[in-house]
Amino acid sequence: MTAKPIRPLVRERGKKETVALTVRLPRGEWERLHQLAVSEGVSIQTLAVRGLSLVFREKGLPAIKT
Repeated sequence: MTAKPIRPLVRERGKKETVALTVRLPRGEWERLHQLAVSEGVSIQTLAVRGLSLVFREKGLPAIKT
């Protein structure tokens, strides 16, 4: 039996300039969001950044830089 090499505990995720984020929604809410994005002619990504920026501004913080 050959021993597996030990990998150092170095975090690899979340180190690049852009970090991916997963959001889980009930299917019906995703469909509403998708339809809104289509009707506005923008991506769900754009809507999410707009919404998060609003939350930041409500808290007196700068909006998300894109």
